[in-house]
Amino acid sequence: MLREDGATLLHVLLLVVMVGYLSSLAAKGWTLAAKREREEELVFRAFQYRDAIERYWQFEGRMRFPGSIEALLLDPRSANALRHLRTAYGDPVTGEPFLLIREQGGGIVGVRSASEAEPVRMFPVIPGKPVLISDGKGYSRWQFVFTPPRAPSRRPPATR
Repeated sequence: MLREDGATLLHVLLLVVMVGYLSSLAAKGWTLAAKREREEELVFRAFQYRDAIERYWQFEGRMRFPGSIEALLLDPRSANALRHLRTAYGDPVTGEPFLLIREQGGGIVGVRSASEAEPVRMFPVIPGKPVLISDGKGYSRWQFVFTPPRAPSRRPPATR
């Protein structure tokens, strides 16, 4: 009779090692997919804020930035219930509220994440909507800011 006492144990041990290795590869893939999903949600939510700030700024030609997120949720300047932002979105990467970017006068011009985690992609790209990239690392360097168009110069045309 053949002796297979140790061979079966060796095969089972080898099978356990292979299953563990394949599981670790699958976990890395799932982690990367989850990070990409959070990143996409970050870009979507931040652009919701940026677009709401733009609508607030353009409302009835008043050209003012909102002083608070509550002003985006329910515009106090309107007699009707005017909402520029559906809900106060949180940062999907940190789980906290977005950090506000303010102008010198105190108005909110944009938002950014507080996360220093390394992004999957280098920068978010949505045609027609620029994103400011500041120095530093992580999602916190992506700044979703509304920059109003410059008014044309009112100089009289030069005469000769």
